[in-house]
Amino acid sequence: MMKINWLKEFIVLSCLTFLSGCNNIGTAEFEGGLSAGNINVDETLIFSGLTSVTNKTDSSITLHWTPHSEAVAYEVYNSSMLVTTVIGQSSDHIDLSELLPSKTYRFRVLMKTATDMYDNNSVTSVVTMDALPASPSSLSLLSPSHTSSPSPSPVIRVGGVKAGDTVRLYLDSTCTTVMPTQEDGKVQDGLDNIELTAVSLSPNSYNIYARAIGVASNASPCSVATITYSRLQCPENFIFVPHDTNVGTSKDFCVAKYEMKDISGNATSQMSGSPWVHINPVDAKSKCEGLNALNGEVGKYGLISNEEWMTIARNVEQVDENWSPQSGIQIPGTGVLARGHSDNSPGNALAASTDDDPYFGTGNSSSQSANSGWEQRRTLVLSNGQVIWDFSGNVYEWVDWEVSPSKKAHPNGTPPSEAWREWNTINTLIGENFDDEMQPHKWASLFIRDTNGNLLPSPLDTSHGIGAYWAGNNSSGGVGVRGGAWDTGTSAGAFLLALSNDSTSFSMNDGFRCVYRP
Repeated sequence: MMKINWLKEFIVLSCLTFLSGCNNIGTAEFEGGLSAGNINVDETLIFSGLTSVTNKTDSSITLHWTPHSEAVAYEVYNSSMLVTTVIGQSSDHIDLSELLPSKTYRFRVLMKTATDMYDNNSVTSVVTMDALPASPSSLSLLSPSHTSSPSPSPVIRVGGVKAGDTVRLYLDSTCTTVMPTQEDGKVQDGLDNIELTAVSLSPNSYNIYARAIGVASNASPCSVATITYSRLQCPENFIFVPHDTNVGTSKDFCVAKYEMKDISGNATSQMSGSPWVHINPVDAKSKCEGLNALNGEVGKYGLISNEEWMTIARNVEQVDENWSPQSGIQIPGTGVLARGHSDNSPGNALAASTDDDPYFGTGNSSSQSANSGWEQRRTLVLSNGQVIWDFSGNVYEWVDWEVSPSKKAHPNGTPPSEAWREWNTINTLIGENFDDEMQPHKWASLFIRDTNGNLLPSPLDTSHGIGAYWAGNNSSGGVGVRGGAWDTGTSAGAFLLALSNDSTSFSMNDGFRCVYRP
């Protein structure tokens, strides 16, 4: 054993005094001296030192060595300076980060024993860091599922980046104009990609690029990889709805914010006026489709489909704000889902108002208890913050869906009938066959499966404000009407469905709502 001061002058003296150790000290690698000062070297320790260097970037690297049975720690040096100490005999590598681009480092690893003895290997790796982060190699659109959508917040995955870098999106090929995103853009450890959500894109067409910024604020070249995205404009007083493949919609769409009003014979989504009623489903569909010619479109306007209705219903069902507070907290599935103007007070349909007046015309308020007035709130909020009026309550709304009378869902062991039924009494197994017209996801609230995969009734019922089911008999009817009217009472709700009407049916409380499919 000998004690060595790693200062260059002392190394020369050591070689003269302790000749037996001079061949193993490696004086040229540590000129300037170790910052730790004097260390005790045990020349009987045989440690191979650095074995390889991997994962080099502009700011990070991995150093590898073979563990030694007598080691309690490994000290990593750059030239003469101690960089870090790795504790543990079995440790075999260290990931170094926050290094400087283009800088040359001289890495060396010494082992340390429990008695503070060191080996004296001279293995040094000279490494020059990369100059810049690599340019991101790929961009892909995760959401929405189509490159043309009303969504103002597309989610974009950027690949070919490294942990620790900050990734930004840009709206030009020179990466000059930043596209704001919700996330901070820093790539997490262990990943080579990041998902970024754009913030409030205006309706327009965009070519999107990316670049990576390293820890030293050095930026990669702008990516060659790019994606295009077109943020479509919803028509006036229509709101954007994200699709839901679980209930049959594969593309985002726009829905009328308000129930349709009769304005000079045209179906119009507007706040003022009473809903257009006394209209049968065939005419309602025709009025919606008539908006195509009126607006210079082809095949984009139509009567809301049942799948689109369910997309909205399942969306609003999962938003806290739409449920009555329980001990001051709003949680989906607890309390009551707002079911709109449905208590027959007043006994007529109402015009809408501004979003900050959701109880307009009802005489109720948010300060009332659930099922004693709170539930009369006429607005529901989607997960994207969009607000829809009178989706339940006020007037029934036709959907573009007709079920064969013989295939109507019904309570277990009981034929369809002219009566309101709770959803959790309905024979959900009727929908197990894909060819059946009434698959459960098409008409009910959240459903569950047992351990064998069999569908079970929803745990929610009219006491939760979701609405009820009216099959009608199994020999007539089948056209869907949903939501409820001003006098439907506790049976009203976002999931209400009645199938007792046919294509010629109409009444003073049957209205409709149009959609726009970009």
